[in-house]
Amino acid sequence: MTKKGIDVSYWQGNNINWESVKNEINFAIIRAGYQETYDSTAERNMSECERLGIPFGLYWFSYATSKIEAVREAERLIELADRYNPTYPLYFDYEYDSVKYSKKQGVTPTAALVKRLATRFCETVEQAGYFAGIYSNLDFINQYYGDNIFDRFSLWYAQYPTNTYGDVPMHQYSSTGTVSGISGNVDMNYAYIDFPAIIAGMDKPEKISKHDLIMGILAGDYGTGETRKQNVIAAGHDYETIQNEINYYYELADACILGTYGNGDDRKNALEKLGADYDAVQYIVNIKMA
Repeated sequence: MTKKGIDVSYWQGNNINWESVKNEINFAIIRAGYQETYDSTAERNMSECERLGIPFGLYWFSYATSKIEAVREAERLIELADRYNPTYPLYFDYEYDSVKYSKKQGVTPTAALVKRLATRFCETVEQAGYFAGIYSNLDFINQYYGDNIFDRFSLWYAQYPTNTYGDVPMHQYSSTGTVSGISGNVDMNYAYIDFPAIIAGMDKPEKISKHDLIMGILAGDYGTGETRKQNVIAAGHDYETIQNEINYYYELADACILGTYGNGDDRKNALEKLGADYDAVQYIVNIKMA
């Protein structure tokens, strides 16, 4: 079973004629975003694929330099995926621009670090009930990933035009393809396994909202230590990210008690500008002041 597909992003423009594209492909992989920013064409491309019954997956171009950043990127991807119905994997995409960015930030992208980034990203995707994968080429496999990680996460392998690596689930075989409905070149891919059938058989956990989860943790509903960790994971969230956020809220609560953020609406507006959950911070304040 071989299916032919494309992968698209902002670079293919915001006016892809998906009705024409449908006649020449079996699936699409759509860039959802990069760093923590959504691709401006992603939602239109996803909506059109769903309207026309074109199976699709998503990828996120990573600029993560830490596990926390990798998890945040995955969460952004998941937030978008949750509004649609992808039937192909959600991929972590770390490339040469990612390496350059990391070095500019003063972070050396060692093999150990890149594997940790990919692993945390993919684990977060899996915890949300999605099929996770990694986009890579032979150079990055040799420099950063090795082979073992692809026993755990699905490989989307890039090599033009022929794959000399071995059996892979998906092969990107060209960056200069042409498809009716798209102006200019487009990446071409072959999928060798039936991703939609595999994904249809997966159990997707019912995910509790981050707000409700944090409020529940603060109320003591999720226990402590290892019990809390397992309960957070079971709720479809990344434990480290949630715990770091709660720790941050405790710091903000201390600052609120000292008067740093004012009172009433002033406090609420100041905390929301920081991206904080006002209800959670105020809950901690109330506990500390009781």
